[in-house]
Amino acid sequence: MSTETPTPAPSAEPETPPASPPATPDAALELAAFRDVLAALRADIAALTPAKTETPAAPTVPATDTPPPAITPKAPDTSNLPVFARLAAGYTN
Repeated sequence: MSTETPTPAPSAEPETPPASPPATPDAALELAAFRDVLAALRADIAALTPAKTETPAAPTVPATDTPPPAITPKAPDTSNLPVFARLAAGYTN
């Protein structure tokens, strides 16, 4: 009885070709145009980056003469409540 495990055969993965310069003059012109557009976009991004780091100024609110409305809670009348309800109301204060 054999205890060896079979090893899988190496898979034939496609090899990526090495990077090479453009083969035609048209491709070289397209690449140069692409580099110009890329440089313009990088300049635009660099111009926007400082604007992101600035914090906006706090808004100025003009002072008013009227005070905020005061809401005063009315105390409930506990005289007509049962004794246990009056005791419970006293513990919640």
